[in-house]
Amino acid sequence: MKTIILFIDNIHKFICKFFVNIATVTLIIMTISVVVQVVLRYFLKSPLRWVEEFAVYLMVWMSYLCLPYLVYADKNVVMELIYGRFKNTKIKYIFDIVYICFIVFIAVVYFPFSITSFQQGMSINANLLPISLAVVRIVMPISLFFTITVSLQKLIVSLCYLFNVDYANLFLQDPFASSEEDDSNKN
Repeated sequence: MKTIILFIDNIHKFICKFFVNIATVTLIIMTISVVVQVVLRYFLKSPLRWVEEFAVYLMVWMSYLCLPYLVYADKNVVMELIYGRFKNTKIKYIFDIVYICFIVFIAVVYFPFSITSFQQGMSINANLLPISLAVVRIVMPISLFFTITVSLQKLIVSLCYLFNVDYANLFLQDPFASSEEDDSNKN
């Protein structure tokens, strides 16, 4: 069981790093395209019409790609403000109910919606770019799938802590932490 959990955790770490790196590239591309748009619009008086739509699509990709990492590393605002205050108390197990509700909402409502949205986007083209909206919307179901799996892993970790399982602290470390930080967090 321990090796399976560690294997799943390593997969999640890899995926989180991969998604965040792609999101970083999209942020850089988005920034460069907007700067070029500003230069062309205000200095050369020759704007590109498609840059704003392109930047919005990159923002969507960036947001969805960061979602699994934010859940994995507890980097979202609610976790920082509320969960962080109760991190070493038994009250934090109340948040297991929140994770269960989060998982159910994404799995039952949002994930099927994202698949439907992707399928509808296959027949719709973007307004100014020569691409299908499916290209923009494909990130939704992929990201939500991994968000569900990361959330399930976090719930299992929390239940391991609740029942004092000895290997609960071996995983769910920040994938961008250095190896010394990981070693100190495991002990």
